[in-house]
Amino acid sequence: MIASFRAAAAPDYPGLFKKVWDFTPRPTAEGKKVVTGAIDTGSDIHNADLQGAIVGLIKSNYLTIIAELVKLQKLKLA
Repeated sequence: MIASFRAAAAPDYPGLFKKVWDFTPRPTAEGKKVVTGAIDTGSDIHNADLQGAIVGLIKSNYLTIIAELVKLQKLKLA
């Protein structure tokens, strides 16, 4: 990447993007089913695992959440 500082022309972004996407793995048909299932269950607001994960995140980060809301003037400290 140091050579990019010495380049006379702009990088070939389409070519570079293609190299990245050529390297990116593609799921098989079975893999697509797994990914689709994970998205479906992971975005279902009625899913108990998702609800538990959200509650856990809030519990472990509530002080940060409160501090950010105070900073945004959405809450005032008592």
